[in-house]
Order: sequence, then C-alpha cells, then structure tokens
Amino acid sequence: MAFKMDIFTLDFHGIALGKPVWEQVKDTMLITLWVFIGVEGAVVVSARAAA
Repeated sequence: MAFKMDIFTLDFHGIALGKPVWEQVKDTMLITLWVFIGVEGAVVVSARAAA
C-alpha cells in the first residue's frame, strides 16, 4: 500500500470542521488533560486498595 498524498493533504487546515487549527489543538489538549487527571486519580485511589 503506497502513501497517498492527496488523502493526507485533504483538508489539512481543518476548514471543513468550521474551527481553526488552534481551537482544535486547544480542545485536544483539554481532553488529554482531563484523561490524565482521571488516570492519576485512579492511581492514587488504587494505592490505598487492600490486597
């Protein structure tokens, strides 16, 4: 399977979503932070679990 440049460059700047790239990055960072805090919270609670 060869690399298809036209698929890679299709809507590269995210215009079809109606949001600028910086807003897409911000939204992704917020979701990543939310998941990280959730995982860290689970680790803290699991350390106190009885074996």
